[in-house]
Amino acid sequence: MKPIISISNFICVLRSISKQRIISAAFSFLLIFSVTAVAQIPDSTAPRPTPNNLLGVYTRLVISSEDVIQSMAWWTRIGFAPTAKAVKPDSSVTLSDGQLVITLVKTSQPSPVMMFRAANMLRVKDTLDALGVPIIGDIKGPTFGEIRLKSVNAVYLAVRSEADEPLLTPTGILNPICGRVTELSIGTGYIKREVEFWELLGFVKARSAKNPYSFAVMTDNHVQVGLHEERDIPTLAITYFSPDMPERIDRLKKSGMEITEEIPSEDGHLGNIILRSPDGQYVYMFEGNQ
Repeated sequence: MKPIISISNFICVLRSISKQRIISAAFSFLLIFSVTAVAQIPDSTAPRPTPNNLLGVYTRLVISSEDVIQSMAWWTRIGFAPTAKAVKPDSSVTLSDGQLVITLVKTSQPSPVMMFRAANMLRVKDTLDALGVPIIGDIKGPTFGEIRLKSVNAVYLAVRSEADEPLLTPTGILNPICGRVTELSIGTGYIKREVEFWELLGFVKARSAKNPYSFAVMTDNHVQVGLHEERDIPTLAITYFSPDMPERIDRLKKSGMEITEEIPSEDGHLGNIILRSPDGQYVYMFEGNQ
């Protein structure tokens, strides 16, 4: 596969971008380059380990919001729609774009939180204790109603029982506005420790590389978490790719959507942007195939 952009061209692009935008632009273009570069690396002959889903089944991303109704309106503009589950617009609403399920909640808890549902909460608790994985709180009594964890780079996770956590199955249809969701991305200065944390939870590497920078995409076969070393991604971000992203971005701009960061390509066309929701959730939209 031919890379979307070469390193030399990437440097030229950076020179044309204003100083205050270089950090986010650098991350965006390097992420795009890394995806295409990895595609050229021959696959290992060794089979990939099978995830053991220690936490159970991933279900959704919970995002804290000061104004759920305002936030819901923003998410519907980028391809999400309320699900048929219970909707309480003043305090909680669950939406899906066909691939990803998110729940907006009026709360001040850490955000976002990756939610999992487990058949046996006591077994999850005992296993985490045996592995030495620290639990950060909110275990309700002897039934272990909820178990909360935090990764090295502050990715928050929570596990609930099957009785308390609904199983929400996306349709699989691509987001009509953003394209294909590829991963939940986070920057890390401690990629080895971060990878070890996810491996303890039963995740395995879907792909990884050390050039042009170190990254690893971890998966439990339900969700992918991208760990990007020394990239400026301060909180877990939703990442989309699409070969027709310039057209998608153009439609978004014409609709009046406010773009947090525009990142032009080498030839000047706009194929990559960063959005930020009213509740502070970052959404990355990149041009390309992944």
